[in-house]
Formats: sequence, C-alpha cells, structure tokens
Amino acid sequence: MDTAYQQQGAPQSRGHRAHKAKQSKHRGHKNGQGQEQLHQHRSKKAGRMVSKNRRVGRWFLGETLGKGGYSWVKKGYDRKDGRVVALKFTSKAKGDWSASQSKQIQNEIEALRQIKDKHVLQLLAYNLNAKYPQKDGLIIPSVLLVLEYLPGGELFDILYYTSALSEKIARSYFKQLMDGMQACHEAGICHRDIKPQNLLLDANFQLKIADFGLAKVFEKDEDALMRTFYVGTRGYQSPEILKKKEYTASCDVFSCGVVLFILLAGYPPFEAATPKCRWYAPLANGNAREFWKQHRGCGIPGPAKDLITRMLWYDFNKRIPIARIKKHKWYNAEALNAKDLAAELRKLHRLMEIKRREDAEKQKQLQDSIKRDLIRFIKVWNCHKKVSVQERQVQEDMERDLKDDDANRREEYWQGDTVRNVVDVYEAYLRIDGETEKMDILSIFCEESTSYNRDAKTIKVGRTVGQVLELEAVRNNEHFAQYAEREDELYLELWFSDEAVKCVAPQLSPDEAVTLKDVWTTFPPRYVLQYIQKRVIELGGTGSIDLRSATMGAHLATHNFPAPVTIQVRIFEDTERECFLVKFERLGGDTLHFGRVLRQLVRKCGHCLTGVPKAQFECSDADRLEAEKLFGDGHGHQQQQLQAQQ
Repeated sequence: MDTAYQQQGAPQSRGHRAHKAKQSKHRGHKNGQGQEQLHQHRSKKAGRMVSKNRRVGRWFLGETLGKGGYSWVKKGYDRKDGRVVALKFTSKAKGDWSASQSKQIQNEIEALRQIKDKHVLQLLAYNLNAKYPQKDGLIIPSVLLVLEYLPGGELFDILYYTSALSEKIARSYFKQLMDGMQACHEAGICHRDIKPQNLLLDANFQLKIADFGLAKVFEKDEDALMRTFYVGTRGYQSPEILKKKEYTASCDVFSCGVVLFILLAGYPPFEAATPKCRWYAPLANGNAREFWKQHRGCGIPGPAKDLITRMLWYDFNKRIPIARIKKHKWYNAEALNAKDLAAELRKLHRLMEIKRREDAEKQKQLQDSIKRDLIRFIKVWNCHKKVSVQERQVQEDMERDLKDDDANRREEYWQGDTVRNVVDVYEAYLRIDGETEKMDILSIFCEESTSYNRDAKTIKVGRTVGQVLELEAVRNNEHFAQYAEREDELYLELWFSDEAVKCVAPQLSPDEAVTLKDVWTTFPPRYVLQYIQKRVIELGGTGSIDLRSATMGAHLATHNFPAPVTIQVRIFEDTERECFLVKFERLGGDTLHFGRVLRQLVRKCGHCLTGVPKAQFECSDADRLEAEKLFGDGHGHQQQQLQAQQ
C-alpha cells in the first residue's frame, strides 16, 4: 500500500507482504498476464467500467457512484486482489476555508473509526494527500476515503421509485437504523444529517448509515450540548436546530422519526419543523390529533403513529430516547429476517433500477415535494407513433379511478388522448426519440400551440408535434431543421403542475427596501421558484418550496467551502410596474461565501431572472460599481447585461 494511506485494522508484516507479492507475481506469469493488466483491460461485458490508465494508489477508477457540492464518489478496484470499494474524493480547499474543511474531514474519519457496527458504513483506509487524475490529465489535490462498496445504493431510490414500504419491511429497516444510531451515540457520535439519501444498502440489502461529514464527535461531557446550526437537511432538521437553540443527540431521533414516516407513508410529513409550517404546526402546538388528521389516508397504523409522534415532539427534552423506542409496542412487532428481507428487497430494487433508467433526471426534479408531486413529467408523442394496445392500456390504467389526493403517474400520451389538469407548464422541450439533445420550446408551446387550452387546463393530443413544427417561429429557425427532418421520431417533453395550489406573491411591505441583490422578473412566482429549485439541485444543493407564501429555502455548498449556505428566496408583486421582485437573503453560512454562491446561482437562473420590462429600470454607474465591490466582476457584468436589455 502507498505509504500515504492509513489503513483500518492491523497492518501486515513486511515479510508477509513480500511473500504475497511473490505469490501474485507467480500467478500473473502462470496466467500469461500480470494482475495489473487484468484489471486494466477487463472488458465492459464483464461488468466493469475501468479506466485503462487512471488510478489512485492501488485502486483503478471505475464509474461515478455519486456527486455532492464538493465531493464525488467513484467505484474502485484493488489492482492487487480485485476487491471492489467506494472511493470518496474531496477536493482540497484553499485559503480561509481549508481549516473548516479539514475539521469536517477529520470529524468524518474520527467518527467512522470509532463506530464499529454492522449497520454503519465501514472505513477501510484514507489518504489526506491524494492526487485525483482527471480525464484531461490535470491533477486535483484531494482527500480520499476508501469505504466499503454498497451495491444496493440509497434507500431513497427504493422509496422514490416504489413509494411506501410494507409495514414489515419498514419495521425491519427501522430496527436496523435504531441499532446503528444507538452504536453511534454510545461511541460519542451524533450524526446530524440522517435522511434516506444517507442510508445505504449492501449486497444483502442490509442498511448502513453513511455520510458523517456533519457529525459531532463528543470529546468531553460538555460537548453533549451542540451549538452548530448549519447542519442537517431541511425537512429532517429538528425544531431546536431551526430555532438556533442548544440541542442534544435527540436531533438524530427527530430525523429518524421523519424517516420512519416516509418509510410507511411514501412521502415526507412536513416541509420544515417550525410553527410556521402548516404541516408541522399542530405538533409544535402539542396537538398530535390535528397533525394526523392532516395525514388521514396515509396508511400508517395506530401504534406507529404513536411512536412517530413521540419521536417528532417539539420539545427535545420530552422526545422519546432510543432505549424507550426499542421497548415500544410497534417496534417489537413482527419483522423480517435477513433472508426474507433480501428476497423482498431484491424485487423492489429490480423495479427501482428499471424506473430510474427510464428517466434519471426525474429524481432530481421531484425530490422536494410534500404530500404529492407538485410537478408531472409526460411525453406527448407525434401522431405517427405506433403503440401497442397493451402499452396504451398500461398507461391509461395509471390515471383511471384516481381519488382527489392521488398522484397521476401516467407519463405517455398518444393521438386521441387528453392531458387534464394542466395547471401550469414549467418546461417544454422538443426531443428526438433515443437522443439526449433537446430544444426548449416553452414560450412557443404555451403561447401559440392550439392543442393547449389554458382555460380548460387540457392538452388535446392530435397533430400536437406537427403543429409546433409548422409555427412560424420554428420554421424560420435553423436550429429546428434537424427536428423537422425526423418528425416521425419526435415527442414533446413537458413538465407541469397538476395541483391547483395558489402561489400569490404579496406586495413588498414599507419596512423592506430593494437592494442590489434583488432581481426583477416578469415570470410568475410559481415558475420562478420551480426554476430556481432546479438550478439549486444542479449545483448540488437542496431546495424546498412553499408555494402558498411564494418562498423557498435552499442549502448550497461548493467544493471549496464545506459548510453550506442557507438562502431564503422571497417573491413580491409590484402591481405598479406589473412585475415581481425576487429577494435573495442569507439565513446561515459565511457572508463572503454567500456572495459567491449567490453570484453563481443568479447566473444559472438568468433565464427567469432577467425578464425585466423594457425601459422601466435603470442601473447607474454607482450601482454597478457597488455591485462589483460586493460580488466581483461576474455580478457587475450581469448588471451591464440587464441594463442593455432595458
């Protein structure tokens, strides 16, 4: 092993390593090729996607398993024994952020070293001075954690693509989660970011708690009260963290309560654990009956409701501890053994893989809904598309006999069909079947398509695709030529809301001023919030929307600053100017980093944030200079573009 690596477990003696090396060399000659060549040139048919030349230390780099704001995980293959591992790289920060990043990585390493439990991800080795080779030959100074490979993926994927779990499966995983959490707390570790995305499954579909980047390692008793408030994910954060009050390890119990609700119901219980959130407000006021009344029809049995209520309690001093959770009636009911659990999950995992391959982008778009998806994704095929009777029947059955609160899961429509409840169209693309390239036709479709009836909220599918191609704005655009030549292979990709949730932006109150960070727009608030949310997710963050108050909360981190910035987006209506004002405000995180993140976010959202009415606003030289001082050249350049459009 590279001398730079620290390995978990007892090291081998020098003589033993030399003996193993000779054995490996002998086997290589016997087989007619070296072990290194074997791993470099293994074919893709054998299931390995290994780069021929790229490796770090003893591991060849395989496919990407996941990405975050400043970290990425690659599949790795040990060139000596062929063992498969997960390689987590974190690019090294520079300047003022390096100390903060170093502390976070040290916490993760220390936490994983201290916890020894079958339901916690295992750390195999680490290198604080790794060199990650990019495909273009450039080297990224990184920190590398070598972790056990968990082919089952995230529990989140199972939940997202297959909805709620059966009670026995949910109980089985919840018991594994509690065993893992108890091991963490007994080792003096508070995770602080429990969510389905951080619960992974091994080859036998056993649960493993992962991602200890925001964990707290208790070095002494005084550490039991924590005061770091940027941790966690909105929707899973406990009330005391959101209130910025001292908190204890019971914040993990709260997050596990949210996870249990999702396991049984298939959707999150609330947006945020604050009295302002109408979904959580009853619990904040001690009214559990009203809370469950809001979720009538969720399918959660009575004993489980009692346990979840105790775990989600507003006052953390009265929240049920893990020891008492394990004595609860629902917890001790029948669960599945390891063999039966693997058999059940193998079916769900296979179904999840099929659905995820159909549209990988869908997971990003819809991961922040409350009770049901706010956005639907559909394909509207051209009139020449042939479809079997069976395939059409399957799609039609998805929207037959839907109740008021049921989500419509139908995704494909053909000639003669009618798409109903099209409340708002957010995105519209013209696509060629089987190809990734797409053409944005949102404004063309919404304003000129005769198939879309805004008043009736319907799309009557006939020559819908052909009519789009015949529009003057399309015929006179050379970029659409390739689509016109392949009309029989075309379909429309539409993203729209089918839930009539009003999104009425209030007027700006007299005590609030317009600042240089605020942006004017003519797009409706609902579209702006959904568009910003999509860009936030693309940047590796999370975003939760409250349509009823025209606001959104977002958490963003970048590769050179591990602590996330918490941004609130609020939209106000200006009736006099007939447009809207979008305000970006920092709720948490470093001020300097907030400016840099905001600049990148505004650039990403330029499509919906630069629709300023012509000749209504002016940007003086003084305004532009002040903006450049605050945010750098990028923001000043945007102000110049804004002025040029007016």
